[in-house]
Amino acid sequence: LRRVQGEVGPDLPVTVKCRIGVDDADSYAELKHFISTVHEVAGVRTFIIHARKAILKGLSPEDNRRIPPLKRAWVYALARDFPHCGFVLNGQVTGCHEAAAWLALER
Repeated sequence: LRRVQGEVGPDLPVTVKCRIGVDDADSYAELKHFISTVHEVAGVRTFIIHARKAILKGLSPEDNRRIPPLKRAWVYALARDFPHCGFVLNGQVTGCHEAAAWLALER
């Protein structure tokens, strides 16, 4: 990621999109450690977080988009724990009213 940032230059940020976990690696502590490592080692400051974990053993890609529970609160917790980074919440917002409700939440 550092090499990519060097190639694109300082004016174009490099972002990372990830899920909140994979299979049994799905605790908030593990997610927080991942974000911290990517930020500190590679200098990434913007993260797009899909608020579901991925279950690679037993679920199809389609099922992974609807079966694992959403944990949107974890994205807000990341924003509190890493105030110097930006976080984009990704994961099944069903309409403008729901989006407005999530945006209205205090971080």
